[in-house]
Amino acid sequence: MKPAKEEEESGMEEPPEERDSAANEGGEEKEEKDDAESNTGKAALNTTEGESSASDGEPAKEEEESGTEEPPEERDSAANEGGEAKEEKDDECKQEEKELDKAQEKIEKAQEELNKLQIHEEAAEAKELEKRADAIAQTEAEEEEDEKLSEEK
Repeated sequence: MKPAKEEEESGMEEPPEERDSAANEGGEEKEEKDDAESNTGKAALNTTEGESSASDGEPAKEEEESGTEEPPEERDSAANEGGEAKEEKDDECKQEEKELDKAQEKIEKAQEELNKLQIHEEAAEAKELEKRADAIAQTEAEEEEDEKLSEEK
């Protein structure tokens, strides 16, 4: 057990997470015991400063309450609100991830369709070019035949 003055000087109070977990695990009795030990340490400190130990310990309690610490109920409700907010953010993130996945799937399907269309378009162009080539070849063949016939006459 540290004297209260050492705790104040070193700033070695429990972090809020530890206090919250202690309260959640039924550690309220432990907190009360720690408070009682802290008050006795402050009372002993007060006697060394010339005050009697018969003072009811209220000045020490006032010092403790005058700090910026929240009561355990407020800490717990703040922790619950923080947990709910985190859970809500997690849910929002999961929902956004699902939406992104769906959008990505749509993009992939659209890309596949585009590829298919391009393949069909290229195939149609190839057929058209093949028809043109056949037509040109046929025309050239007919012209050659005509030349042969005209030479024979």
